[in-house]
Amino acid sequence: MLDLQMPNSFGETALLLAVKGRHNECIRALMYQKSGRGKKINVNWRNNQTNATALMLACNQGDLPVVLALLKANADSRFSDRYNKTAIMYACENDTDASAAIVKAILQHEVSFTARRTLIEAVDTCKWCSLHYAARSGVLARFPWELLGGASYAINEIAT
Repeated sequence: MLDLQMPNSFGETALLLAVKGRHNECIRALMYQKSGRGKKINVNWRNNQTNATALMLACNQGDLPVVLALLKANADSRFSDRYNKTAIMYACENDTDASAAIVKAILQHEVSFTARRTLIEAVDTCKWCSLHYAARSGVLARFPWELLGGASYAINEIAT
């Protein structure tokens, strides 16, 4: 039996490759298939070279429909890659309507204020958090502050 979860020599599964190639129909089909072991495809599989997940790749590409589908399939936005970058950091790198919507979707996916704040405050190996990336790209102007208790509250809390 063919195992759709089996990675290639670079640690990429069929799902990771489909996300990289922006093959949305393949992505949707794969997320609801079973692996060779009879279990659902692991949407949180990490590339063994970069530790990137499908959610990180979709956020980097600004692919809102894929991000929403991955979140619905329980993709974990708290994972980080080998540079400690999270999916939301990748989304914050681009100043597009899709990226702003992705940031909002990821924050809404977290059930608590504390979990959302933890995502925003996480830092990568360069000591950048999501707000640094959002400020550099310009998407900070469209940041969903309401999910963090309002702009002034969020900024004051994160600064302390």
